[in-house]
Amino acid sequence: AYVLSETQRRDEVVDGGALATGDITGKTWVGGIGYDNGPWHAGASYVRGRTDFDALGIAANNSNDVAIKVIDTTTTFGGGYAFAPGMSFRGSVSVGKIDTGTAAFNNRFTQVATGLDVKF
Repeated sequence: AYVLSETQRRDEVVDGGALATGDITGKTWVGGIGYDNGPWHAGASYVRGRTDFDALGIAANNSNDVAIKVIDTTTTFGGGYAFAPGMSFRGSVSVGKIDTGTAAFNNRFTQVATGLDVKF
């Protein structure tokens, strides 16, 4: 399954007395798959988002703000085991990156999550 969402808005920012406006447009793709076999379950997902910031005009320091594009991606793998009625262990590992086109603001990350579900 996949989902595509698109948003657009016009922001007005007052920065040091200067008024600047610009469009912010974003698109997000989400895909995932899951599998259950008895007490075991596993799944994987992929998310890719792109946000475009139009040039916002003149900044407070009289330099031109430039248009930028931010791309973020995340891949997640997870699984779990139901060891009793209403109780299961879960865990996942996510890896991703944020790319702004500027090396100083790019970032890679890894996230590990574990949990215990108790339903009563």
